[in-house]
Amino acid sequence: MHHLYQTRKAMTDSMYLHAFKETRYFDRDSLFIRYAENGYMSVREELRHYYSDILVRMPPDERLKEVEKTTQTIRRLNHKSLFREIDYMKAIALSDSTTYLYNKQMAQLWIVAEQAKSRKDIEIELRTLSFIFQRLYMNQKYSETFSCALRIAQLLEETPESVYPEAPLLWFLLGEVYYNFRDYECAVPYLKRAVRDSVTLFYDRSNLRARNTLGVYYHNIGDLDESDRWFRSMLESPDMVKYRPMYDCIAITNLANNMTERGKYTEAKPLFEAALPVAINENDHTFASGITVKLGETYLLEGDLDKARIMIDSTITLINCFPKFNKHRYRNLYPLMSKYYAVLGDIRLSQTYIDSAMQAVNEYEKQFNSLYILRAEQELFEAENKLKEEKLRNREMTIRGNTVVLVILLLMLIVTIYLYRRKQEAYRQLVLRSKEWAENVRIIIPPERNQADVDDIAIMDAIRQLVEKEKIYRDPELTSDTLSKKLSVSRNAISKAINSTQHKNFNSFINEYRIRESIRLMTDPANDTFTIDAIASDSGFNSRETFYRAFKAQTGITPFQFRKNREL
Repeated sequence: MHHLYQTRKAMTDSMYLHAFKETRYFDRDSLFIRYAENGYMSVREELRHYYSDILVRMPPDERLKEVEKTTQTIRRLNHKSLFREIDYMKAIALSDSTTYLYNKQMAQLWIVAEQAKSRKDIEIELRTLSFIFQRLYMNQKYSETFSCALRIAQLLEETPESVYPEAPLLWFLLGEVYYNFRDYECAVPYLKRAVRDSVTLFYDRSNLRARNTLGVYYHNIGDLDESDRWFRSMLESPDMVKYRPMYDCIAITNLANNMTERGKYTEAKPLFEAALPVAINENDHTFASGITVKLGETYLLEGDLDKARIMIDSTITLINCFPKFNKHRYRNLYPLMSKYYAVLGDIRLSQTYIDSAMQAVNEYEKQFNSLYILRAEQELFEAENKLKEEKLRNREMTIRGNTVVLVILLLMLIVTIYLYRRKQEAYRQLVLRSKEWAENVRIIIPPERNQADVDDIAIMDAIRQLVEKEKIYRDPELTSDTLSKKLSVSRNAISKAINSTQHKNFNSFINEYRIRESIRLMTDPANDTFTIDAIASDSGFNSRETFYRAFKAQTGITPFQFRKNREL
């Protein structure tokens, strides 16, 4: 890596952004040298800043020049880990100012994602999919957005966080989009997976934002205690991120909102009063207008009409800072103004603002619900297009494909029938052999006299008489001790007699009688109403498992297969 240090030089580039009226500085060479030396994770925040706040903010012609400069830097460093950035960088730098250019950029991004997938580069694949996902959502391509979301979620499920530590950020992005579409079943688990003890990146606000959205969710469903827990966790989080004072302001305001839901306006007021100047200093006029409405309601309840009026006027001023984006805030302000004029005794104005509030709410809901309509229309359009494409693509292949399928199915059917018949014949033979074995008990019972002494043969004859006449094998609790007491001989003598004459132990000897008994029971149609468990119990087995294991070991089939194939 020594050549990397030789390449390092103290050079800073800059770019003036007209939209923000500021100059931004960056050090391209230093960034990619550290990338090569320490890997992507060491520079991920700076790299994201370079791509999103520098590269894509440039005019299209300047982007191309910057991409070429960066490509030259990467080639000069000649480090394997850097080359994968070139295609990704080129794709996100493409202009999307027209429909044609947007489609061209998206096509190139999908190519980058597929190439990363083919070489198993999870990192680039997820980064590219994240970029695609956000572009689709911003451009209201909702059908494609959720299709991409499913792919991202599946990939995240399959990828350990140790392989892709930025997974929580992606879980948050997915959760927020699903939440906006009120798909809480998906949104809430995704948001919870975005929650961490802390984050180390200055620009990563997903941890705080996920906690806030979860707090709002539980507030909306009426679980105020759980909502409080999430808002307090925002205040307790050690995250030192961009706009942190504003997130503390949001948490305090939402805790105060929960207090007002409980009717604790006196306790909520100081929290609102503490949060308001923070929101104004952070230039978040939209959020500040929500605080002034809440303070206005509190002052009105206290009977302080002057302060309530000041809060009403402040709200109007804040809304008018960005009327295009803040217009929906009137739905919160008009109810306060209605209450205010009702207290003053001006019933006409009070009723007017009630009507205005209803109209503002309806307009807001209409605007919000249009997302669902647009999404449905988009999905229908996409589905129709895909259907048409599939029909055109499959028309030429239908006849040949169907013919091949029919031939394959016919062959499979022939093979299946042949194998089934062979299997059934095999079962039938096993059933017949099992029946013959069960009926001819004495085939294996007579002792092999040349291998046992006179005492063993005598004891074995006594055992056989007792077992066959009294059918003591039906007793599940039968042991060699039980048999020794009945015959007045030692347990060792019984074990020796069975072993020397039958070449098996006591349990195997008794279980053979039990299996024969079960075969006789299952062979008789009169016993068809009995369950397999009942057959096992009547034969002397103390458990279904023992019966199945012993039966199959002796016959080669299960009791169920024996009964099923008995009449074949």
